[in-house]
Amino acid sequence: MKQDRRFPVIGMRRRGRGFSLVEVLVSLIIIAVGMLGLAKINALAYANTGVASQQSLAALEAASLASAMRANHSYWSTVSLTTAFSYTANALVPSGSNTLPTTTNTCTTSCTPTLLAEYDVQTWVAAVNAVLPNPVTKINCPVPSPTTSPPGCWISVSWLEENVANNVAISTMTPPSYTLYVVP
Repeated sequence: MKQDRRFPVIGMRRRGRGFSLVEVLVSLIIIAVGMLGLAKINALAYANTGVASQQSLAALEAASLASAMRANHSYWSTVSLTTAFSYTANALVPSGSNTLPTTTNTCTTSCTPTLLAEYDVQTWVAAVNAVLPNPVTKINCPVPSPTTSPPGCWISVSWLEENVANNVAISTMTPPSYTLYVVP
């Protein structure tokens, strides 16, 4: 006697029409790994946004000093330094030989070009210290060759940032920097 498949014999087990527990666990593991990957991507994107923000701030600050240099053309176009101005975080006193005075200047009355340059640099260093972590700023105005180039200055800003790294020691990473060349 032939059995009709539509009507199984009593006692025969029908195959279930759902998911087994193993299939559910495997799918949960796959979803969990995917969610961890998305969380890692989100964290890296957030960290890179902070790095890009600091780079933009450094560029804006260097451009602001370049504008001040162009406004005080009578000082910056004639300055000849054998070494660079170098300012570290929260230090308004330049290191190296330079022609700028080291006293704090408010420049509220009449200002000579030298006093205005001092005021501009001190204001700029304070602004850089306010927006970047542990900045080191340098202004290098080398003596130009009289026939080859106009006098110009290099403005360099470097800072420490919180780096996201898996296998690299933070102390071995090079701090980021931004350099701008300006002809006053």
